[in-house]
Amino acid sequence: MRAAAVRWRIERAGTVTSTSDLVWRRAAEGAGEGLVVTAREQTAGRGRHGRRWRSPPGNLYASWLLRPPVPVAETASLSLVAGLAVRDALARTRVPADRLRLKWPNDILVGDAKLGGVLLEGRGTGGGTAIVVGVGINVAVAPADAGRPTACLRALGDRETTAEALLERLLDRFAARYRRWCAQGFAGQRAEWKGAAYRLGDMTSLRLGDERLEGRFIDVDAEGALWLELAPGSRRRFMAGELLFPAPERGADAGG
Repeated sequence: MRAAAVRWRIERAGTVTSTSDLVWRRAAEGAGEGLVVTAREQTAGRGRHGRRWRSPPGNLYASWLLRPPVPVAETASLSLVAGLAVRDALARTRVPADRLRLKWPNDILVGDAKLGGVLLEGRGTGGGTAIVVGVGINVAVAPADAGRPTACLRALGDRETTAEALLERLLDRFAARYRRWCAQGFAGQRAEWKGAAYRLGDMTSLRLGDERLEGRFIDVDAEGALWLELAPGSRRRFMAGELLFPAPERGADAGG
């Protein structure tokens, strides 16, 4: 793949249904790679599996358009690359970098609490592949998320970082990581992602629709796929699903 030099063009909005919806609309109108839409508030923000992403004012909501020169089927690892870029940006806040973890495939955690998330959507078009990367980061507010612990920068003691400043850092770091991905694929960033992985090596459940598989989370490969050890000598590869871990023991770090 050719190395990509992204030129960001930012559109700022007030209240929108979803920043990703607006980027897809612009993409259908012919927008090129590098379009960014950020909003103060979303009324229909979404996460993986169609979940609603609660999006009150004060947090970072942004989506951007990519047009990588590969088929959609080869882009799944960009979700992990985006997670690394979010971690890079957050490492310059008051949150200790060693507490920031990446939960496969798209959550950003501090301790065991969700601080943000990534949603990658891809479509094949007549003009090639179009990818929209959507990112939400809790800056001022930590909305409840289906019984899971959540966190925000303000509650973690960072009262200086703004959503605007965080977006600037994030786009800078993502552009650098995207260039590497275009040149090397995910393989060049895989070790770094694994070093920040949440509970790599632990027992887990993988939810695939109505099915659940029990096993040990043993690896993420060069395409960004998850590997589970279901039994000694029995390993399986997955490109989708949701990892479910046992709740942390009482008194364990829950991210503030």
